[in-house]
Amino acid sequence: MAKDPNMSPSQYQTSHDKNIKIPMRYGTTPRVDITRPEAESRFPVLLERTLYNKEIGSENAVGAAEYFASRGYVLIIQDVGGRFASEGDFYPFLDDGTGINRDGYDTVECLADQPWPNGRIGTIGGSHSGATQCRNALCRPPHLQAMFIRDS
Repeated sequence: MAKDPNMSPSQYQTSHDKNIKIPMRYGTTPRVDITRPEAESRFPVLLERTLYNKEIGSENAVGAAEYFASRGYVLIIQDVGGRFASEGDFYPFLDDGTGINRDGYDTVECLADQPWPNGRIGTIGGSHSGATQCRNALCRPPHLQAMFIRDS
């Protein structure tokens, strides 16, 4: 990202974990990439679930993972089930919300149980990643606190 004098300064070094398995209620394990501040503290989480490949997901493509993590957020990008690094079969939208599997719900609640979130989990993304947020909201995961939907 280009330097902008109006942007907040970086506060943390960051760490990156790739292809971390997130267990689902039906046994498959979609994978996530996690970029977070290197600090012994708890931080808010921003989650993007994508069918487009987490390696080039919208938040990764523009350098947002590093940007947010260096400013005190955990950014997590997940390949939805059956896509790219994730196991399972791909059922567009069916597994995102009120369908049988509820991957979005399971992902949010699994992340809430990790040692680094502060209990505040938000979702982020556009297009399919925005639509998955809307579907997931129908399930009302207890730890979902915010949604930032673009171009859906």
